[in-house]
This record gives sequence, C-alpha cells and structure tokens, in this order.
Amino acid sequence: MGSIDINNMNKLYQYSTISAFMQGVCKGGKETWQVLSRGDHGLGTVSGLTGEIMIIDGDAYQFSSEQTRKLEDSDALPFAMTTYFRPVWETFVPHVTSDSLSRRLIEFLSPRQNCFVSIRLDGFFEHITFRIIAAQEKDHETPLELIQRQKMSDHVGIRGTIFGFRTPRFASAFSPAGYHLHFISEDRTLGGHVLNFHASSATISASAIDEYNVELPQSPGFNGFPIDPPKEEEVKTVEGTL
Repeated sequence: MGSIDINNMNKLYQYSTISAFMQGVCKGGKETWQVLSRGDHGLGTVSGLTGEIMIIDGDAYQFSSEQTRKLEDSDALPFAMTTYFRPVWETFVPHVTSDSLSRRLIEFLSPRQNCFVSIRLDGFFEHITFRIIAAQEKDHETPLELIQRQKMSDHVGIRGTIFGFRTPRFASAFSPAGYHLHFISEDRTLGGHVLNFHASSATISASAIDEYNVELPQSPGFNGFPIDPPKEEEVKTVEGTL
C-alpha cells in the first residue's frame, strides 16, 4: 500500500445507494480512476451490471460471467464503496467460516456496533462459494430479476482475499446492512460476491470508519422517479447478506 495523507485513512466514500441499485439504477456512473482517487480497497458494480468489482491494494478488478479482468480507468461504476484501508486491529485464526466471522471479530465489533467497519481476510480457502450477477438486458431491470440468471461458483483449496464492509442497520437505505464481502484469488484470475466460505490459516484485519461520504448521481436515471428504501428481505435475497 502506498503512502497517503493520514487525514484520508479509513474514510468511506460511496457513489450512489443500495436503494437506487435495487431499483435498477445501474447505468453510467463514476469512472474507475475517479473512484480509485478516493481509496485503495473497496467494492461495487460495473455499468449495466456487466459484473461486480473489487478494489484491492489500489487495483480494481471486474468479475463477470466470462472473465476476471483489471478495470480500465474509463470504465463506469454506477455503485461503489471505497476506503484507504489502514487496519487498526488484526488477528490470526487457524479457521474461520462465514458463520463464525462475527465471533472472530467480536472483540473489535462490540464497542463499535453503530460504525461502518472495513474488513479484510487473507487466507487459504478450504471452500468458498461466490456469485456473479447477470447483466441487465433492459433499462431498470432490477437485481431481484437478475439473480434468476446469476452464475454460482464453488471452489476448494484456493488462496485469496476477502474484502468488504459491515454496515450498521440504521444505514440500510444506503448500503446493505450487515456484511457485504467480495473475494479475489491470489493470482487475480477469479472472484465474486461472497455467499459462504471456510478459510484456514487466515489473517483478519479491520478498521472502523469515522467518516462516511455519499455522492449522489445527478443523472436522469437517478432523478427521474422517486426512489424508495429497499425491502430488507429483498436486499437479503439479492446480496445474500452474511
């Protein structure tokens, strides 16, 4: 990780909202270089939902049904969350699963129950399941419709990294409440939106977010109709929130 101004560490920048995303507002957006100027770790989606993304160590990767590729600076991102990740807490664990992650983090999370938290997990994945959402075939096609065509991937015995955020419940109209995690393999050839995992010899690192900045799109697609908060059960169906 490169050096940055200490005042920019562990701030969360977000473009658009989960409410807009859930209503299919997924065209255009910030260019990749603009998002990378606000952080070196993060996640998001590509215009038209032609894939989800993960930002890791300053590089942005797209997971699509066809390939994993490094994003071009000009690629548009209709939804993105990014931070200059500098962990303030770290632990090594022999085993951790999607079900036990909160217990592993309890020491860090207990005094920070209403904070956004950024989380990174590096390890050997005995098993991991992730998904790649299908692309939109028409304007405002919603993620709830797209998951009917999503691609599921199961992998065993692979090294890689999970990164993402834990969002407090009060902010659920902006970001999925709970854990929102993406995975990328060590060789950067595959990855996706994490649904469950079992990792061994893992290092978990985390930081609390002390500043949360949301930039709202000014496009006709975003401002052309009222956007309502998403229903919790629909977000869980789409995001598989851990």
